[in-house]
Amino acid sequence: MTILKDKFQKYLTVLTCVLIILSGCKNNPLTPVSGSSAVSGTVMLNNSYTNTNTPLPGIKVYLVNINFKVDTVNFANNQAAFVDSAVSDSNGKYTMSNIKAGNYAVVPSGQSGEYQFSLAAGSGSDTLNINSLPKTYSVNFTAPFLATVAGMFTINLHSVNIPVQSNVAASTYMNPFREQFAVFVPTYTFQMESDYTNSTLNFPYGWTCLFYTLTNNFEFDCRAYEGTTVVASFSIYINLPLTGCPASSDWQIDWKAQTVTRLD
Repeated sequence: MTILKDKFQKYLTVLTCVLIILSGCKNNPLTPVSGSSAVSGTVMLNNSYTNTNTPLPGIKVYLVNINFKVDTVNFANNQAAFVDSAVSDSNGKYTMSNIKAGNYAVVPSGQSGEYQFSLAAGSGSDTLNINSLPKTYSVNFTAPFLATVAGMFTINLHSVNIPVQSNVAASTYMNPFREQFAVFVPTYTFQMESDYTNSTLNFPYGWTCLFYTLTNNFEFDCRAYEGTTVVASFSIYINLPLTGCPASSDWQIDWKAQTVTRLD
């Protein structure tokens, strides 16, 4: 699992602050700055099973002013930190031109945060100190298939003391919400009938990349019904580490006590 580099901490706050702005500006490209330098490169998808690299099109690459002072009051002002952007083409290539002198970071972002980007082998640095002399900087990125790097982990849930009567039309629901930052992750939802007290869920491992964090922290909203009447409603929390997360863990949910206990 990729760990966010220290140097990205400077502008991660900026990135987070303008998420709504970015999502609303997909059809409004940023106006390039006026200058004489350029940044170009490729974005590739690596398959460790076949040891092959293929172009990754449609990835938006941002040029970020790392000296920008974040406005924590009016987030709209933080859009100015993103001075240019480009989208990788069918060959995975992108180019940003007319860049003036300054200190920048080059940041790729998948549309839904599904990629873990890192610098490709032999690439130039992704932080640039550009002076007034014309120059083209090469910054290449690679992203592995998550399944080949992270795999899946399992949470086994065992329910006891479900407060429903056997002679009443009853059901229980548990909706897990996974903690995440920067990019929306669809909520994982499943239904558990009243006579089904054990359930297994599989999730991709959490990870941190340049523009996105998927944690292994979950909130489960639990509800039990008798007919249409809610007879129990509470939330439980399961927090697993980002690194060293167990491949499988077992948990007992006590619906009467409204608690969760790890069994292994």
